This record gives sequence, C-alpha cells and structure tokens, in this order.
Amino acid sequence: MSEDAPRQYRFSFDLTADDYVAFIQGAQDLHPIARPHVLKTRRANRKVLGFAAFLFVAVAVLIWHARSHPNFTDWALAGFLSGLMGLLLVIAWLIHVGYKPASIEKRARAQIRTPGFRFTFGPQILTITAAHVHKAAEFHQSTYQWQMFSSVTQLGGCVTLDQNNAFCYIIPLRAFASISERQQFIADSNAWLLAAHGGDSQRILGHIAATDTKCTSCGYNLRGVADLRCPECGLGLNRYTLPAVFADPAAK
Repeated sequence: MSEDAPRQYRFSFDLTADDYVAFIQGAQDLHPIARPHVLKTRRANRKVLGFAAFLFVAVAVLIWHARSHPNFTDWALAGFLSGLMGLLLVIAWLIHVGYKPASIEKRARAQIRTPGFRFTFGPQILTITAAHVHKAAEFHQSTYQWQMFSSVTQLGGCVTLDQNNAFCYIIPLRAFASISERQQFIADSNAWLLAAHGGDSQRILGHIAATDTKCTSCGYNLRGVADLRCPECGLGLNRYTLPAVFADPAAK
C-alpha cells in the first residue's frame, strides 16, 4: 500500500476455492451471495419438519379415535407413527447441526465448478484507489468505478467489495499486511463509496425513514433502518438495489 496522496492499495494474492467456501460458510445469512446456499439447506429441513408435523396430526387423530372406539390396530398404528415422527425429528436435528455445514460446503463447491467461475480463482492483483477498483487476473482484467459497488464488509474470513448484490470481489485476510491495514482499508473504501454515491445515501435514508420500503432481496421492511444495508439479508442499499427510491418524484 502506498502512503502517498492519493492513497492507493495494492493486493497480490492467489484466490482459492477454499477461500470461497470459507466465505460462504462464514457469511451465510449475513451476505446476499452466501444466503442462497443456506436457504436451500433450510428448505430441506423444513420439508422434514413439515412431514413430522403431518404425522403428529395423524397420531393425534388415531389416539382420539382409539380412545373413543378401543381398537388394537389404531393403537398399534399410532405407536408406529409416533416412532416415525420421533425419527424425523432426530433427522431434522441432525440436518441442522451436522448436515447443514457439510451441505453448504457441498453446494458452494458445486457452484465453483460451473462455467461462470472459471476466471474467478487463481493469482490476481487488485489495485484500489479513490477513483476505481482494478483487477488483473491470469485471463482477464477489469476496472470498475466506485459507483458500481454497494458496500465493503468483512465476513467469513475475508473482506468483500460487493457489486450491486450480484457479484463481489473477495480479498482474503492473508492479503493484508496487518490488522491495522485491513481496518484502514475498510474505512477508506467506505469513505470512497460514500463519496461516489454523492447524495444517494441521504436520499435513501430519508426515503426509508418516511415510508414502508421493502428490501428488493428479502422483502424486509426497511422503515427506520439507519444503515445502508438490510439488517435481514445484508443487501447494500443504493440506487441499483432500490431503484424505486429514485423513481419517486417526491424523493428528488
């Protein structure tokens, strides 16, 4: 990193698949890119719990019927279904404490193998200034202005530069020379981000303070939120993720 004005950061590192998996596992619900991996596993758990709830109702009906009309078959079936319900509850618990982390890693590694990730990993150099973020990798180079980014955060063992909820640059913590450099970089980046968006921040905060505005990612009601990030899903709030704010004539 250069200490001369204007401040500039230069990170050279080898981004690996393990870095991405660690980011997904560490961020989970706190980052919109990681959230889908968690939601898929959570849906599987809900299906098991839903079937267990159905069995609970069936057992309750059988017990009620057996008490009104004593019948060995009803009691036997109620006992069998109760055992099956207990087994499903155990399976749901195992999914939550054991299968969930393994499933998240499995889904993340499966995503890595898709064609869209072929240029994501490997040696790369990030040069970051107040004007832009430049990435030089083995097969491509890209430069983006700060207006294209929504937030800069530290999650899951890395620092991410989030680009409008659809993409992010991942900087592993090992790329920073020290904790103080990492903290300074996050502070500088957020200052550059705020300056790049100009009056957008004040406009967004004023709008969500006065109206019931829903997050475009998760539907959370943002009214009264004091930060430019959805507290439910972590979506960065800007003109790209909340276009309705800037389409409202009263907000101009």
